[in-house]
Amino acid sequence: MKQLKFLLCPNSPFVWDGNGFSQCFDDLVLGFGINAASIAVICIVGIMRRRARTNWTVKFSEKALLHSIAVIGACLSCVDAILLVKKKLHGDFVLYHELLFRFSHFMVWATIVFSLRCACFQHIFCNMVLCIWWTIKPLFGIPHLQKAFSSMEVLDCLKESSVLFLDIMFCVSINCIRIKQASASSSPMEDSLLCAEMDIEEGCHRDSRRMQGCWDHIVFRSIISVMNSGLGKQLGFDDLLLLPTDMDPSICHEKLLSCWQHQHNNSSSNASLFRAIFSAYGWPYLRLGLLKVFNDFIGFAGPLLLNKLIRFLQQGSGNLDGYVLAISLGLVSVVKSFSDTQYTFHLSKLKLKLRSSIMTVIYHKCLSVSIAERSKFSEGEIQTFMSIDADRTVNLCNSFHDMWSLPIQIGVALYLLYTQVKLAFMAGLAITILLIPVNKWISELIASATEKMMKLKDERIRRTGELLAHIRTLKMYSWEILFSSWLMDTRSLELKHLATRKYLDAWCVFFWATTPTLFSLCTFGLFTLMGHQLDAAMVFTCLALFNNLISPLNSFPWVINGLIDAFISSRRLSRFLCCSEQKPELEQKAKFQPSFSNEKYDLVSNDMVVVMHDASCAWSSDNEDQNLVLNHVTLSLPKGLLVAVVGEVGSGKSSLLNSILGEMRLVFGSIYSSGSVAYAPQVPWILSGTIRDNILFGKNLDSQRYADVLEACALDVDISLMAGRDLAYIGEKGTNLSGGQRARLALARAMYQGSDVYLLDDILSAVDAHVAKWILQNAILGPLVEHKTRILCTHNVQAISSADMIVVMERGHVKWVGNSSDLAVSAYSGFASVNEFDASYIHSKLYSTNTSYMDKQSPLLENNTLDVPLEAQDIIEAEQRKEGKVELIVYKKYAGFAGWFISVVILLSAILMQASRNGNDLWLSYWVDTTGISQGKYSTSFYLDYFLARFTELVAQYQRTSYSELVASLWLSLRLQLLAASIISFIAVMAIIRSYGSLPISFGTPGLVGLALSYAAPIVSLLGSFLTSFTETEKEMVSMERALQYMDVPQEELCGFQYLNSSWPFEGVVEFQNVTMKYIPSLPAALNDITFTIARGTQVGIVGRTGAGKSSVLNALFRLNPICGGRILVDGLNIVDIPVRDLRARLAVVPQSPFLFEASLRDNLDPLWMSNDEKIWDVLEKCHVKEEVEVAGGLEAKVKEAGTSFSVGQRQLLCLARALLKSSKVLCLDECTANVDTQTASILQKTISTECQGMTVITIAHRISTVLNMDNVFVLNQGTLVEEGNPNALLQDESSIFSSFAKASTM
Repeated sequence: MKQLKFLLCPNSPFVWDGNGFSQCFDDLVLGFGINAASIAVICIVGIMRRRARTNWTVKFSEKALLHSIAVIGACLSCVDAILLVKKKLHGDFVLYHELLFRFSHFMVWATIVFSLRCACFQHIFCNMVLCIWWTIKPLFGIPHLQKAFSSMEVLDCLKESSVLFLDIMFCVSINCIRIKQASASSSPMEDSLLCAEMDIEEGCHRDSRRMQGCWDHIVFRSIISVMNSGLGKQLGFDDLLLLPTDMDPSICHEKLLSCWQHQHNNSSSNASLFRAIFSAYGWPYLRLGLLKVFNDFIGFAGPLLLNKLIRFLQQGSGNLDGYVLAISLGLVSVVKSFSDTQYTFHLSKLKLKLRSSIMTVIYHKCLSVSIAERSKFSEGEIQTFMSIDADRTVNLCNSFHDMWSLPIQIGVALYLLYTQVKLAFMAGLAITILLIPVNKWISELIASATEKMMKLKDERIRRTGELLAHIRTLKMYSWEILFSSWLMDTRSLELKHLATRKYLDAWCVFFWATTPTLFSLCTFGLFTLMGHQLDAAMVFTCLALFNNLISPLNSFPWVINGLIDAFISSRRLSRFLCCSEQKPELEQKAKFQPSFSNEKYDLVSNDMVVVMHDASCAWSSDNEDQNLVLNHVTLSLPKGLLVAVVGEVGSGKSSLLNSILGEMRLVFGSIYSSGSVAYAPQVPWILSGTIRDNILFGKNLDSQRYADVLEACALDVDISLMAGRDLAYIGEKGTNLSGGQRARLALARAMYQGSDVYLLDDILSAVDAHVAKWILQNAILGPLVEHKTRILCTHNVQAISSADMIVVMERGHVKWVGNSSDLAVSAYSGFASVNEFDASYIHSKLYSTNTSYMDKQSPLLENNTLDVPLEAQDIIEAEQRKEGKVELIVYKKYAGFAGWFISVVILLSAILMQASRNGNDLWLSYWVDTTGISQGKYSTSFYLDYFLARFTELVAQYQRTSYSELVASLWLSLRLQLLAASIISFIAVMAIIRSYGSLPISFGTPGLVGLALSYAAPIVSLLGSFLTSFTETEKEMVSMERALQYMDVPQEELCGFQYLNSSWPFEGVVEFQNVTMKYIPSLPAALNDITFTIARGTQVGIVGRTGAGKSSVLNALFRLNPICGGRILVDGLNIVDIPVRDLRARLAVVPQSPFLFEASLRDNLDPLWMSNDEKIWDVLEKCHVKEEVEVAGGLEAKVKEAGTSFSVGQRQLLCLARALLKSSKVLCLDECTANVDTQTASILQKTISTECQGMTVITIAHRISTVLNMDNVFVLNQGTLVEEGNPNALLQDESSIFSSFAKASTM
């Protein structure tokens, strides 16, 4: 054994030689042993898989690549072995272990070449075992590479580098083929069939992508077609690159959603979005880490080759090693360029997939959770989830790899520094270690400031959304400045924490940015004090290594901050995604529930459509909040009936519908329902789009049903008068529609769906009597829904009398259930008859007339057919799209907003920073050149699928744009980096040529050559960084450009020269003189040459069909829209001459859409604190809402966002109380009692009559009873005043239009 050991390892220890593994151990164990194991693995896998059959083939280009690598490897190892044999034959001493190692290396490549000729080669080399083995194998070659570089022999360095490079290339190739095969086999068989069909009709884009060669992918050639298109025109979506299949947002969504659901099902209380992300994308991400390792390590080859090149220039040798070194330096830069761009490309693709996954999962969750669950989060928080938190979680992809990569880069750089300056580098290392606890402390402060800032950001976004959503109402109240000040206060607090974070960031960056300078100063200083002399090769190698340290050291604090932000955001997202979702089968059970027999459950599917058993529900999702809105409700609703739900304001009617929908938290009991459900809410929700889009809502167009629905909902008249008919574009939230039109549009959408159950929440209150009667007879009772279950919350007497079943609600309880005939003799007969005005006055005066008159007053046109255009009539001005680069004026304005002083200081600081760095390097080159020795130098819902599909389509457009942008930027980045590599090669080769004396010009000393090369090397990253910074700046400036464009939108005229006395208006006389108003110049006039006068102290009612222009009168009076002609006088003053905020502040109004904001109830009623609590309570009592306020917690009770803690009727009463507190001489009421029951409305009318004595009251109403006791009434039709007079006199005139309205209200 000793003889064998002596024969194999003469004069050498077998394992350790004092400085590392011995050469014998390297060659025998890490060389020959690993090669023998590789041959064994190939043979074993080949024998086991020799009979395997497959339905996939390796492309010719892939097979050729494997053959090329194997043949080159075999040739190199064969030449190496032949040279060793030749050396031994010539009598030179050759070690046996070296011969064994070289011949075994040749045998490995020979085995691979032979195996590639087998029919089952893909099963051999795509086997998981072999792929894993070949991933590990290159690591055993590192000791050989290290010894070669320490020997200072150029050819040995190149030989070992080539061997290791070929191993890595073969590893990457077989793993890529295996991954591609795995993804192809996992895709469904239908893909190929679909693609074959698509190939005939559409060209099969997916196959065209797969047909691209490997080289095309590496150099990003696919973007050239897009660039050619961009030369001749502005690019559109159709010109962009097609998305790879794995980047399709729907696939990404399903992938992450399934992983999250698995995570949530296994650990609902401790579910983590981070773990779900790792399950979905973890392994592809970790595989990218291998490429990053290669990319990081090859970055250190540059400084080592630079060291050898400068030493060569110092020695002035005449051999060819100099050319080899110069060319190798350029080739390393080329390889680094390709590996760097490929890593960036695949990482960016993964980030795009992750971002689309997170956004679609959040959107899916928003559609799936109930209103009660969503109450845990404000609208601002949810918007922040979709934008900021999603981005920060995605940025984890950068930070996580950098977290382990940067310490490795720093460690390797420090080791290489040790080889240059020995222990002197410990001085610099000590500086680095001392800064670690400082940065940790700063990072903790940054995390704290970030968390506080995010909470305030949520609040700011919520306030901004609230302000924008209700801006019309805020302007009528003249509260813009008040709300803006609240918003700015929130923003100021947010900026305070943001400034704290940025100052901490600055200190963090300062410490880490100064580290390389302190490092070099301490290292070279200590090295000199130790008695060593600096030379160019050592100094510029160290400087190159310092340059490699700058990026990791500067990036490390940002990586830490990024990880902190990502984990904070992922926790926030996990908390939101853990919210319970609505059950799609509409079966709800409380945690503690009574027994529920199977027989009763069978009733649901057979006879009953809804069964509620002892159900108690609350709006809050907090288990500690037991404020029950529905209290122990037991109710069974049969199929196919019209069920009317009645009750006073706040009795729980809307809550009953929402409990059936599953939007409330079921505290106790159970709720069962069956069949599909369509819902028309009390406050209509309108989609931005055409009228047709709003009605179809993703369903296919059935022309006959569509026309029937329009006719039943009395929409055909309105549509016929619109430009574009049913393809007319509706603005956001239906701003260009009247309240009645919005309500009918929501009803039409529900009816078109053809559901089994219709939940209709007070849809008749927003329309006039004529249209309400038509809708009741033709829609609710019409043939379209005749045999369907209709649950209608209403105050309309005609609807109540027509119902098959009536449910009376009171304070959250079901007090009575029966039919209309029984209701008339019950204790709740008040709901079955009209109020005292209708019963005693209208009935006696009108029923003597001929009711056949009503047949002639159909609200519909005779021609019900719709002649629709082919394209939508867009009445919303599209956002302008500028072409070309961002204009210089944008940068100028940005600097102006930031402050010219700070902008100049930042610019000068950047210039001085770079100048000082360059001066320091230049001085160092001079220093090492003047030491006497030549020396040198060194970057839910029913329409869930519909909405999710629309959102996914938008995300796909974003993905496609981002993907095209990514490929284009990397196309240019690669070419810039290759240009930098050419510069490096040119400088190095010219320096070598000059060293031979072959050039007439001098390139200076080796120190200057080292300085030039150390500056040329970072050009690879600096050019890419410059490109990225420039494009990102241009992209960010587009936001600035859009903000400037929005600032240029004409603002309303606020100023006026007319001074107002503090008690104006004195009398309240309002005059309209030939007033014409248009909302948009291209649309018909909303008010057409209207003239009327309202005397002081009189009460006037304005009635008319929905869309007649009633609310437009108030819009003109409050100057919400400018009038086109005529003038409006208040107490003899033209309102155009009055400052608009002063005008609005002197008028009191109750808007059509009641508005409450998130604050205390007292702030909602009197935000300017002009009244005392006693007066507020008095007004609340007069408005019959005092008791509800006391139950809610008094004046300091917290009002939820948009006032959802109160019913719509209660919100109207609170808005009325707010208007009465103002004590203005002019009070405008826009349907202020539309959503309250008739009895409460009657009492409120008495209150208004008594409390508003001497005030001018302008009331817009649909209930005729509301205006019967008023002094005058105006009847509008299509923006024209068609009738005016005393309501009593008009009632007695059978031919009057007002009389026809009164008849419709009682029939």
